[in-house]
Amino acid sequence: YPVIIDVGFDKKYPITGYFCFKIVCICVILLTFGCAPPPKVSRVTPTTEPVAVQKATAIVVASRENVREYPNGPIIGEVRRGEEVTIITPRGNWFHCGINDSLEGYIWAPSLGFEKLSFINAQTYFRGSNHDLIPLDSLIQRLGPPSEIIQETVHYRKLLYDNTPKSNEYPFGTREFQRLQLSVVQGLIAEVVVDLGKLEILQSDLLLLTGFPNERPTQSGFEQVVWHNVFSGLGRVAFDRYQGSFKSFSKVRFIKANPDRWNQVLSLKDQSCQIGKNNDVNVHVIVENADNMAYSDISFSVTFFNEGGSQIAKSIIEPLADILVPNGRGEIFTELVVPQLSGRTDVNYLVNLTSAKPLFIQITP
Repeated sequence: YPVIIDVGFDKKYPITGYFCFKIVCICVILLTFGCAPPPKVSRVTPTTEPVAVQKATAIVVASRENVREYPNGPIIGEVRRGEEVTIITPRGNWFHCGINDSLEGYIWAPSLGFEKLSFINAQTYFRGSNHDLIPLDSLIQRLGPPSEIIQETVHYRKLLYDNTPKSNEYPFGTREFQRLQLSVVQGLIAEVVVDLGKLEILQSDLLLLTGFPNERPTQSGFEQVVWHNVFSGLGRVAFDRYQGSFKSFSKVRFIKANPDRWNQVLSLKDQSCQIGKNNDVNVHVIVENADNMAYSDISFSVTFFNEGGSQIAKSIIEPLADILVPNGRGEIFTELVVPQLSGRTDVNYLVNLTSAKPLFIQITP
């Protein structure tokens, strides 16, 4: 703050006047800055804060519907067709609403004209015939604020919804799931894990509930049954077995693949292979990743050419478990058997990466 002070020197005592002038200036400056309000400090909202959902209104479409204290709870009122209510907080298939400024309670969402959600069905999270990635915001308008947000990096976070019952009261008013985890990449839902809790569901019944035909899984282990690239638009669907049971399951995972993104951000930099005695081929591939996402479980097709440039074999490398290509360069080592290479002694083959379907798992810093 610039301060101008006019202080006359004492003609009789010029030196004294000079020192008085300095003392006055110093005092004024100290007072000015000492009394000034402290600078404002911008505070970043913690990532664990609930996601704010704007209030909206809805019109009752059912002839009459109950207003409940909590989802599936005691009845505390009633609404009729044509009434307008204010949505305070969505909760899946229930909306916490305000009615006529005198009553608040939960109303069944379909009675307000909203589609009924199935938390086990893939179409709830990935819409359309290709199970397209959907923005998180569109789903939050139905699920409401999450129980917890884990911000892994700037572009990657996990949202948790807890439906654990308390005194037989389920926060979402349904026993269909116990916990829900959404992995969000740059605002788009890329992976969903539905924890069914103590529900024990057979594979055929669970496929029906998830919206898929009863297909043979790609691989089946004691702990998990997995489908790779069987269901259109999804890279992986996995069922976790229930407490060691072989027939029933307690968790569902949907993981969305996006080959188009792979083609834009990953490129093959080097490759080599060595043929063994039993037609087994050791493949070494170096991939450069220009994305801030890390990719895993990569499946791709390879074409083998001899030294003269002629094509001699094609093969598909199935999804490689525990393979991670982070930002930068990543190396892939794998072994496969190619019958067409039987009897060949050549060792210098060109491996051409022609297609790939990686799966999102995390964001690298």
